[in-house]
Amino acid sequence: MGAARARRVSAGRDTAAEARDLLASTFVVDGLDCSVPTAAYAERLRAARVGCVHLTIEDQDDRGGLAPFETVAALLDAPDSRFRIATSAREITWIAAGGGVALVLGRQAADPVGVEHGTLAAYHALGLRITGIAYNLPNRYGGGCLAPDVGLTDDGRALVDEVGRLGMLLDVGGHTGSSARTRASPR
Repeated sequence: MGAARARRVSAGRDTAAEARDLLASTFVVDGLDCSVPTAAYAERLRAARVGCVHLTIEDQDDRGGLAPFETVAALLDAPDSRFRIATSAREITWIAAGGGVALVLGRQAADPVGVEHGTLAAYHALGLRITGIAYNLPNRYGGGCLAPDVGLTDDGRALVDEVGRLGMLLDVGGHTGSSARTRASPR
């Protein structure tokens, strides 16, 4: 038994109660979720004190393009929906404080997003705030984790710069290859 835990036990503290207190005072964010944002799911998230979810938009409708955004909008329009799209930290806090669950929309790879003039900005206007470079396999932007030696391409550099210009979050987590990841710093 660790020294700190031994002191708590010897002091007669209820560690389960301490854990509940800590959870009650902590803002919880689900860092990546592809679940359908239904009212029942919102209730489960709020019961677990989750106030914000990074929702993988492409998993909401496999038709691609604007269809996933339309699908999510229709779900959010339901009268019993507690989900709201958040496009800033202030909105995340406001939605959660009102008993809702903030959705931060993201994509795990940039393939369908594109860097052609205005494309990423258009998705940003629809609420997209997070994008990855590649999902496992290499694409026109850079390598995925199954191609770790493939670096960032010229299109990938343009993507990183545009993500930075728009104030978005670039996801360079586990699905992005290590070579692309290390070169993905904004200029």
